[in-house]
Amino acid sequence: AGGSASPKGEARRECAGKAERSECRARHAVHSRESDISTTGGGGRGGSTKPYPATQPRSVRPTPAAAQARKTLTLTLTLSLALTLALTPRSRYLPPVLDDSVKELLERPHELVLWLTGAGISAESGIPTFRGKEGYWRVGSRNYQPEEMATRSAFEAMPEEVWAWYLYRRGVCRGAEPNAAHLALAKAEQRGRDRFLLVTQNVDGLHLRAGNTLERTYQIHGNIDFMRCSEECLPAPVPMPDRVEVTWEKGRALSRHELELLRCPSCGAMARPHVLWFDESYDEPNFRFQSSIEAARHASLVIVVGTTGATTLPMHIGTIAAQRGVPMIVINPEPNPFSSLVERTGVGAFLEGTAGDWVPTLEDALPKA
Repeated sequence: AGGSASPKGEARRECAGKAERSECRARHAVHSRESDISTTGGGGRGGSTKPYPATQPRSVRPTPAAAQARKTLTLTLTLSLALTLALTPRSRYLPPVLDDSVKELLERPHELVLWLTGAGISAESGIPTFRGKEGYWRVGSRNYQPEEMATRSAFEAMPEEVWAWYLYRRGVCRGAEPNAAHLALAKAEQRGRDRFLLVTQNVDGLHLRAGNTLERTYQIHGNIDFMRCSEECLPAPVPMPDRVEVTWEKGRALSRHELELLRCPSCGAMARPHVLWFDESYDEPNFRFQSSIEAARHASLVIVVGTTGATTLPMHIGTIAAQRGVPMIVINPEPNPFSSLVERTGVGAFLEGTAGDWVPTLEDALPKA
């Protein structure tokens, strides 16, 4: 006792120390493993079941070309969405809301609601005005303007060319379909019956194809699907013969057979398109002039859709309504002479927008029969 430790004792202490250090390292390894499992969500009993990759993904900086491609794609998608919203009629994604004053005008009992429509309602069906380059017609080496082709004098000088131009226009019109505004007006006639009247400047026939009737539709500029005797021997226009092709390419000439089809079924004279030409005047037998004036004198509400009033009869209708103090609702993308009448009289409303935006909403707000 009190002396130096024996060699055997030293050996035992060294062995015990090694065992203790080994056990410590083992416990540390287990603790580290459990810590790894709980942190990474790896599999194994007692660990989380969340999947997690064995190795962390590295952050890779995109190349300049890839970054530019991503910016271009983002810009393209943004512009595409903006264009879609701009070209989509507002009624498809944001139904227009009528203010109380317009509702009050519509909800009154009406003796006669007169609708007046122009080219704006058909533009939404894709029908051009034929006033731009799509309306030009080449005869020989000369391009004729629509204002030159749509005349009595042009028909008398070159009837075959005028017919070919109108058959081309007819094909364009027949390739279009009635839109929501046309269909709403057909529904308005069904509900309003003799309290409904439609006066249209359009010759495309889309109102009739949508379901409006000839009895309640005054086509004051004619209808491109009809023809009449150039000698005026018939009391009324007749439908275009079925054997005249609907599809007509621009520049196509008429054959001898087709010319024979375009003759008056009564006297055999050359037939003419049933349209009001620039060098002609309104009349009652063909264009319901006096009937339209009388309707304006009796209407209790006038609704003007998509027309600027560039011709005389539509402006007569608007002026008569204003003089009588009749409420007038005007639908157009921008102010026009009809909206000026409303502003001057203080009776009615100007609804800025398209026919597709507003006509279905107005029709729905009118009193039910």
